[in-house]
Amino acid sequence: MNCFPDLIGNLRVREHIVRTLCQHPSHAYLFAGPEGVGKYHLAVRFAQGLACPQAIEQPCSCQSCRQIAAGTHPDVHLLLPQGDTVKLEEAKRLRDWGQFQPLALRWVINIIDQADRLTAEASASLLKLLEEPPPQVINILVTSRPQFLLPTILSRCQRLSFQSVPTGQIEQWLRRQGCTEAEAVARIAAGRPAEALRWAEKDQWKKRQRYLEWSLQVASDNSPLAVADKILKEKDKQTLVDFLSVLLSLWRDLAVGPFDLAGVVNRDQATNIIQVAAGRPSYRWAEGCLSIEETLELLGTPVNMTLRLPALLLVLAQT
Repeated sequence: MNCFPDLIGNLRVREHIVRTLCQHPSHAYLFAGPEGVGKYHLAVRFAQGLACPQAIEQPCSCQSCRQIAAGTHPDVHLLLPQGDTVKLEEAKRLRDWGQFQPLALRWVINIIDQADRLTAEASASLLKLLEEPPPQVINILVTSRPQFLLPTILSRCQRLSFQSVPTGQIEQWLRRQGCTEAEAVARIAAGRPAEALRWAEKDQWKKRQRYLEWSLQVASDNSPLAVADKILKEKDKQTLVDFLSVLLSLWRDLAVGPFDLAGVVNRDQATNIIQVAAGRPSYRWAEGCLSIEETLELLGTPVNMTLRLPALLLVLAQT
């Protein structure tokens, strides 16, 4: 039997899920791994496979599969963060749904995306559901930060560990979809198919070019505060994430480029990278990578980015 052949990477996880579909599934799963590797997508396909065997072999457009994908199936509940957290009221809904028998399927299926964003109260509510699991309920927790979940929650879930997808696989996958920049996009995606799809879009690729130019400005100590103003003016978290991701990719290139040009991600900027990298010792660029990674980690917290981003860019420009 094929294991969701339209998906990419993490074949062992897909094979495990297909075996599970032939048996009685566990009451709780933890899909854990890097962002953008397909955890949530596979959780939805898992639910579709429980509803429709044809969905295992290929994407299916039956009524159940369409409803599950749209989040409108009466027995499959997709719980997403509202703002930065999953709040108590939303977690209580999962417990309420668990009291009812499924209407169309054999199970009630709860998919909790970004489960690490559960508030303390919501975590406690979910734990009660996991401690006394109704036989007809399956919970799927999806997270890229399992360390932020309660140990008692982790211990009650069957963990499926996802890995980054090899660049070559992503490149071939993009080529099959007609992406003209497949090689470059695959490198930039850093093992994350979801990111590859985003950066493959023409408008997003243009943004990447612009963010690279601004990142090179910062690296050359050329108006870092002006660059911060341009990013913050958008007042959009995704813009901030995208810029910091591009900035990080450039800083990594500046750290390794002089020693391993083949390992550079932004190869279209190879000449600029070699020239700018020569201005500092490689360990300085590596230290900058740590600062950028730390800022990316803080995006899900209440830290004020209108202060943090200018301070970061100033430090990166002058060290």
